[in-house]
Amino acid sequence: MLHLPLGEQQFVPLERLSAGSNTFTEEQTRKNYASASGLAVPSDPASSKLLIHPLAPEAGGDLFHSGGRQFETKE
Repeated sequence: MLHLPLGEQQFVPLERLSAGSNTFTEEQTRKNYASASGLAVPSDPASSKLLIHPLAPEAGGDLFHSGGRQFETKE
C-alpha cells in the first residue's frame, strides 16, 4: 500500500480521501493509479521502484522505508 500519515511527505503523490469519506471517487482512483503505475516496470520487475522500495536491504531494497520492511526476500 502506498500511503503516509497526514502531513508527512509522500513518496508517491496520492490523492487523499475526501473529508468524511472511507472510499475514493473514481477520479481519485484514476489519479492514484496513474501515480503508482509510473513506479512499475512490467518488462523489468527487478527495477520497479514499487516492488524494490519495501524490500529489506539484504534483498536489494532501499536502505529506508517509512512503512517498515514488508518483505525480507524477493521470493
